[in-house]
Amino acid sequence: MSAQPTQDSCGSWSCEDSDQQELSAIIASFKMDNYGVISLGKDGILRSLTAERDVIGAAPLRPSLIAALHARFPKEYAEKYLTAEWDGVDGFKTPESAWYNPDKSILPAPLSELKKKETIEELETLKKQESQTSGQQHEG
Repeated sequence: MSAQPTQDSCGSWSCEDSDQQELSAIIASFKMDNYGVISLGKDGILRSLTAERDVIGAAPLRPSLIAALHARFPKEYAEKYLTAEWDGVDGFKTPESAWYNPDKSILPAPLSELKKKETIEELETLKKQESQTSGQQHEG
């Protein structure tokens, strides 16, 4: 018999956890670019980035929030790629002047023009599928 998710479960992490709630609020407060990403820098700053990797939102994360973010990844991935390199990282030790002007080496590479085009095409396809599904639901 498979285990059923509980109401307070959001994947592998608990929605009731105060750090998870705080992290969700931080992410929800960010401005977002349709082709951008959310990225945690090695300086402990969580950033909302455009496709060109300009910073449009930033918030420092204390170690417990970094751990909460890592809990949102599959356990095997987090253990292999995230855990050790983040020990002792605290975004509140990063000067506020660097939140929006980080060293470019800690940011992911900009989205290429080809990838932007592919992403636009994928979004357009999804929108068409959603409108077709929505139209079918209204017909019945």
